[in-house]
Amino acid sequence: MSFVLEGGITYFLNLRPSMKKCLSCFAISVFVILPQFMLAQTQLYGVLYDAKTQAPIPFANVFFLSNQGRGVISNQNGEFLVKIYEQDRSDQLVISQLGYENYRLSLSTLGSDTLSIQMTPSFHALQEITVISDRGLRGVVREALKRIPQNYGTKKYLLEGFYREYSISDSAYAEVIEAFVSIQDGPYIKPKKKSKLFWRSMRRSDDQRNLPDRLQRADQNLLYSFYERSNPIRRRFFHFVKPGIEGFMDGCHFSNRGEFLEKGDTLIRIGFVPKWFDRFDEKMKASFGFGELLINKSDYGIIKISRGDSDLSVYNEAIYEKQGQKYFLSSLQSALALRYDNETRYYRNARQLHIYQVHPVASKVKKKGKRLPRYKQLREMKYQYDPSIWEDNPFMVELPAQEALEADLSRVKKMEDQFRENAKKVKTAEEEGGR
Repeated sequence: MSFVLEGGITYFLNLRPSMKKCLSCFAISVFVILPQFMLAQTQLYGVLYDAKTQAPIPFANVFFLSNQGRGVISNQNGEFLVKIYEQDRSDQLVISQLGYENYRLSLSTLGSDTLSIQMTPSFHALQEITVISDRGLRGVVREALKRIPQNYGTKKYLLEGFYREYSISDSAYAEVIEAFVSIQDGPYIKPKKKSKLFWRSMRRSDDQRNLPDRLQRADQNLLYSFYERSNPIRRRFFHFVKPGIEGFMDGCHFSNRGEFLEKGDTLIRIGFVPKWFDRFDEKMKASFGFGELLINKSDYGIIKISRGDSDLSVYNEAIYEKQGQKYFLSSLQSALALRYDNETRYYRNARQLHIYQVHPVASKVKKKGKRLPRYKQLREMKYQYDPSIWEDNPFMVELPAQEALEADLSRVKKMEDQFRENAKKVKTAEEEGGR
C-alpha cells in the first residue's frame, strides 16, 4: 500500500500543470459525489389505520429497531413521514400504539415510498364479561389509586420529550411554540412535589392571538403546569373533584365500559363523572365531566386516563407505559376551547408532550439543556435558534393541518423569519461546520 501511495504521489508531482488540474478536479468531484451517494435517501410516507374500523390511528410511535431513540410520531390523521437512508435498508421500522399489536416493516423489501398500514387491535373484548357491581368497580379504582406510589416511577428518573403548543384564534392558527425538553421527576408519592424541567432547543412564531389580558394571565410557566397539573396520576386530582382517594370515590359515579385482553393482561375501562354534574344536561357532561380510566387488573396500574371531549370545550389525556416493573408517562394531550366577547370570538389552545426516551435512573445520564424557569413563560424567553435541528425535524408532521398552520402564521412574514427574529442568536452554517 505504501509503495502504491508513494508511487502515485511521485507520478502526480511529475505531471504537467494542466494534467494536475484535471486530476485535481476529478478527485474533488469524487469526494463531493461519494458522500451524497452514501447518504442517498427516500422519504417514506405512511398512513396508519385500524384494521377493523378503518379509523386513522393518531400519535403512534414509529421508530427504528436498531436505534429506538430515532423515530417519528404519526399526526392526528394517522400520517407519518420518515427519512430512510441507504444504511437503514437492513433495519426494520417498528410501529407501536396503545391498543394495537406492534407492526414491523422490513426496509430491505420496501417496494414503495407510500404505504397504507393496517394495524391489528390488541384489545380483544372478553366474550364472557364478569358483571361487576358499583361496589366492585369502586374497589378496583380505589386499589389503583392506592398503588400509585409503588406503580409509577423510580427514586429519580429522567424523561426526554418533545413539546408543542399551538393556538387558534377565530378560524386561523395564531401561534406555535416548540421545544425539546428533559424532565427530572420521581415516584408519585407526594402530589405537590415539584419536577425539574430543562429545555435543549426551542423556537416560536410571533404571537398573533390578540387575546384580552384576562385570558393571558398565568401564575407560572405553562409547560410546568401542563406537566404537573394535566398529569392526573401525578397530581391525584381527577377533574372537578375534591383531591384525595376518598374525595374522588365519594364524588363520582362509575360505570363499566368493558374488559379486554392485552398481551396476557386483563384491562378494564371504567367511566366516571362527578356527581355534581347530575344537574347538567348530557352535552355539558360530555364537555367537562365525563372521564375514563383504563386499568390493568393484574397490577392495578392506570394505563390511560382521559377527561372531557376533544371536539367540545375541554379535553385531557395521559398515557403511561410500563418499563420493567414501573409505569412512566408516555404522552400528554390537552385542549381548551372557549368563546368570549358575548360569544363572538373563538379561541382554542392545544398542547402535546410526547416522551421518546425514558431513563429510569437519572444519575446514569447527563441532564441535557438549561433549567426552565418556573415563573417565566416560553413566549417571553430568548433562545438560541439552530436551524439544522429543525429542518429535518421528524415531529413536523405531527400537527393537524400543517399546511394550514404555515399559511396562517406566514400571512405577515415567513415562519422561518419569525423563528429567527424571536431568537437571541441564530447559529450559522460556519458554526455548524466547526462542531
